[in-house]
Amino acid sequence: MAAHQRIANRERVPRNFRDRSNPLEDLSASDIFARYRFHPDTIMDLLRQLPDLSTHTKRNLPIPPLLQLLVTLRFLGTGATHILVGDDVKISRSTAGRCIRQVSALIANLAPNYISFPRGDQARQVMLEFAHIAGFPKVLGCVDGTHVRITKPSGPQEADFVNRKQYHSLNVQMVCDPAFKITSICCNWPGEKFLKHSRMLCRKLLTLNLVLLEVMAMP
Repeated sequence: MAAHQRIANRERVPRNFRDRSNPLEDLSASDIFARYRFHPDTIMDLLRQLPDLSTHTKRNLPIPPLLQLLVTLRFLGTGATHILVGDDVKISRSTAGRCIRQVSALIANLAPNYISFPRGDQARQVMLEFAHIAGFPKVLGCVDGTHVRITKPSGPQEADFVNRKQYHSLNVQMVCDPAFKITSICCNWPGEKFLKHSRMLCRKLLTLNLVLLEVMAMP
């Protein structure tokens, strides 16, 4: 009885109905690009390629699909924490995290539509364009790698993720064509490991008398 009385006497907290405005309408094109690393038309095109992001909930004000995409692009473009990304559009940290995980996976599923290694006539055109740049023949791409910092993983393989700079990372390799379009990407190896994908790719190209140019960092 006493517990029911305390609940009855407790002050009710009014619900806060937040105004979730559309940043694409509120910001200029240059401001949108600075915040999300994409132009407005590209953002809308990407949204059309994703599956329906509508959330089916009994609560008021579900997160619109466009806002879910913008939250994800903001996180990917800045690396800010979920709470900061969520504050930008007035959603909670947990909601921002759910949006980022879901939409990131859906964007990754689109990769085969855009990332493919040149073959046949396309490969010959790529080699021709590289030759026009510096006169270097039979080049199919420029390859480079980077370390993407990650949270310390648990388990017996934790030490494999510590790279030569002594932080936990994934070892990521990319290949691009003369127009800087990515044609190959590998991010399956922990930071301590040398990319076996790179070795296999180079061996395959050597059998075809073709090469990849490695991008060297400036001192």
